[in-house]
Amino acid sequence: MREDEVDVSPQTDEVTQDSQAEDAKVESVQDVTDRVRSYHEGAPAETVRGELESALGQAGLSLPDDQVGRIAQSISDGAIVDIEGRE
Repeated sequence: MREDEVDVSPQTDEVTQDSQAEDAKVESVQDVTDRVRSYHEGAPAETVRGELESALGQAGLSLPDDQVGRIAQSISDGAIVDIEGRE
């Protein structure tokens, strides 16, 4: 490598790994959400929230309380939920 070149590969690898980990988490949360929705669509939001929290815990996942509440309300309302922020 020349003196004026900058090696960014370790940083790039780190960003790629972080991105892959985030993608995997989003996919896992989507799978859990879809499963809860299939059984509890239209149920009271409190019921959906409890089931969602339980399923997330069993999968080793966690989300902020406000996001869990929004997802639960969407499922209760019969809406399709897309975890990538397009709920």
